[in-house]
Amino acid sequence: MAVPDYQTCLLPFLRSLLDGNEHTLHDAEENLAGHFELTPAARAEHLPSGQQGIFLNRIGWARTYQKKALLLEPPNRGAFRFIERGVKTLASIPTAAPIAPTRPKRNYVLSSNNESPLQPLRP
Repeated sequence: MAVPDYQTCLLPFLRSLLDGNEHTLHDAEENLAGHFELTPAARAEHLPSGQQGIFLNRIGWARTYQKKALLLEPPNRGAFRFIERGVKTLASIPTAAPIAPTRPKRNYVLSSNNESPLQPLRP
């Protein structure tokens, strides 16, 4: 599997903190790598700067945005844990997104005139 973006990491990251213990970014990396079934090669990919792994970077951004949303607290330097607001937020998230009704798609055909290259297909 390809390395997920930070938005994809947000919810699994929160769920991995439900035990209430302090965690580090490297703890989260280990837990989420198993969740996303990342291969060692995917985990070894680095940013173009070569300074940090892509997956660790994505988890770091997930943590940053959750900290700004006041869902986590930093009890010590380099550590974080869930706070009550994070637990309530996680409980309010549905387990499955409702499926929205979709509009029927229109079919298009190439036009033979120069007005518009695509014209709706008429039944």
